[in-house]
Amino acid sequence: MARLGGAVTGLYVADSATGATLFSHQAERPLNPASNTKLVSTAAAIALLGADYQYATRVVGAMPKQGVVAGGVYLRGNYDPTLDTADIAALAQAVAQAGITSIEGNVYIGNPATRDGIYGGGYSVRVAAGKVGKAPSLSLFPPLPGVVLVNRATTTGKRRSAISVRTEAGRDDHGAAILRVIVTGKVRKGRAVSHHVAPKHVGRFTAELLKWRLAGAGVAVAGHVEVREFDEFVAGLAAAGTLATDLAVHESAPLAAIIATVNKRSVNWLADRVIYTAAAIAGQAEPSRTLGIEAMYAWLADMPGVSRAAVNFDTGSGLSYETRISAAHIVATLRAAGGYSHLLAEGAAAAFRASLAVGGQDGTLRARFKHGLHGRVLGKTGTLNPVIALGGFLTPAKGAHSRRELVFAIVSNELRPRQHGVAKVAHEQMVKALADYLDGQIARDALEGPAPEAAAETAADAAEPAELSDEMPTGHSADAPAVTEEVIPEVEDEPTVPASAP
Repeated sequence: MARLGGAVTGLYVADSATGATLFSHQAERPLNPASNTKLVSTAAAIALLGADYQYATRVVGAMPKQGVVAGGVYLRGNYDPTLDTADIAALAQAVAQAGITSIEGNVYIGNPATRDGIYGGGYSVRVAAGKVGKAPSLSLFPPLPGVVLVNRATTTGKRRSAISVRTEAGRDDHGAAILRVIVTGKVRKGRAVSHHVAPKHVGRFTAELLKWRLAGAGVAVAGHVEVREFDEFVAGLAAAGTLATDLAVHESAPLAAIIATVNKRSVNWLADRVIYTAAAIAGQAEPSRTLGIEAMYAWLADMPGVSRAAVNFDTGSGLSYETRISAAHIVATLRAAGGYSHLLAEGAAAAFRASLAVGGQDGTLRARFKHGLHGRVLGKTGTLNPVIALGGFLTPAKGAHSRRELVFAIVSNELRPRQHGVAKVAHEQMVKALADYLDGQIARDALEGPAPEAAAETAADAAEPAELSDEMPTGHSADAPAVTEEVIPEVEDEPTVPASAP
């Protein structure tokens, strides 16, 4: 068996149905579980909201009269962590399909961007070189009317382009709110540089996007974008003698599908947003890390024998060096969320199990357990530089005609650099040994009936920080803007966006 010399490993294995301990090694020792933290945060979220819960985002306004909506419209979200640019386009189309052709007033959005704004998307700014020493030409997509390009860049004959893009909020000469996209630096002659920019002012960007999409769908908007409290908007409509109504509604995928993305692909930012928003919605409060972490502690507090003093959470994702939880606590969470307790309804428990990666088939276990255990391991991986973890269920072999299964957690800490591969092999060897044990018990059951005793012990010889994670790419990024460069034909003169004062 691959050895984990120098590492600290906690191992706990139980019978899923009875909870009886089968194997234990430093099982009560608090260790960093890395992304196995997501097992707790997603279980807590689905317990709070249910598997079928959907985040709803609405376009709200007065009842239309002959296709005209008076008083403007409000983009009212519900902290949907999956809301994206395609959803905003669909909302605009739904408004048009309702027979609305004109909106007399502004597009309003609330101050908490986390409630009403999108989590993906952004601007694409293309900077195309002109003559050396002259300003390049700029183009923006989407071409939002409330976004103003400010050109402070120049064309250079040097070998490299160095363009920077930033955004700031402001107002135009008429007092209307705008976003400025300010481009600085140098672009090489004969080149065009494209920047993808995640908007700093997410709420305003989202409202501008809706206004632009409404126009594209054939709905004229007379006003501009403004930030306003929703209660003020509703009160304004009431003062004008009308009531606020839903003009269009977008609902997210069910929470079951969202936590499947979290656990199968180990998406850190989504894990955090799901538990923070679930706790907020259940408690009718604004999302916060504190609220989400408290919900995770509350989930564990409902389990017998779990002490808060032995646990430490500071994220819902596990992307932290401060998280501590024992292998025994991970198994307790898996049993409780996987259908072996009263804490989750049957449908929610089934959704939780379905959210786990399947060995040899999908998620972060797609390339593992392909031979011999293909499809039998339902689990969650965890990876940080000093940590490798694996928790989940081990199911009977296909055709075994048995419902007996094992639940396990293996957490290795204090790994040395480049020891991750060895740790993964060791964990897989442990799971293979568990499979041999389970298969033996199932064969024994078939001959003699269920045996009460379990095997006695296992030896788990054990496993700096530049940050590692098992998160799989999802297309979402809060990193620095993506930059691409292309060669463009040389021309004498190109139209430019003239330099302007902010």
